[in-house]
Amino acid sequence: MAALGVKRYETGLLELHKQLSPPSMVAHPHSTLASRSSGTRITWSTLPPQLHPAGAGVPAERRQRKCDQIDSVLAIVMPLASKEDMHIVDFGGGTGAIALPLAGLLPEVTVTIVDVSEKSLAIAQRRAADAGVVNLKIFCGDIGSFSDAFDLGISLHACGEASDLAMHACITAGARFVIAPCCVGKLSRKRMNNVTWNQTGSFDARLSYPRSAVISAVL
Repeated sequence: MAALGVKRYETGLLELHKQLSPPSMVAHPHSTLASRSSGTRITWSTLPPQLHPAGAGVPAERRQRKCDQIDSVLAIVMPLASKEDMHIVDFGGGTGAIALPLAGLLPEVTVTIVDVSEKSLAIAQRRAADAGVVNLKIFCGDIGSFSDAFDLGISLHACGEASDLAMHACITAGARFVIAPCCVGKLSRKRMNNVTWNQTGSFDARLSYPRSAVISAVL
């Protein structure tokens, strides 16, 4: 029975806390990775201009923030790309905001964008062709149908439960992952959007919520 004044979900969190080992403190990647130092951030001028956010049509007033966002993600991803023949997958990668600079910086690896939007993937393909990037692949389809082997997964702001599906795909593949989930509140206003709702909402049989078995048992 839950303690007086403690909600069922909070009881689940308390139970989960009891079962976990105390967390170990580690330095934040941004404080230790060389790629984050002032001299080794992405030097966009050395990359083909098509790989810059402007190449995807990002408005001028948002470009610097987008560059900072990409730099923050790649500061964590780059040190994990330790093998020359790695396969890196960007789930929900759209027009290639993350995948294209990554492919340009690491020509020895294969980078695949997985997305349900044909239009976005066409833009990514055009940008790659114009920039002479040959190590980029695309997969048009939902995350749950992607079955190729890969070593590292990325997902930045994937809508709905797509972030969970990306994490599930990485765990199934035994791959490392760098995932920053999306705010899903907007889905209530866009339930009929065939990208943000219908596609991601069609995997109820694959995922159960809460994702934690401990919390699910309490609830």
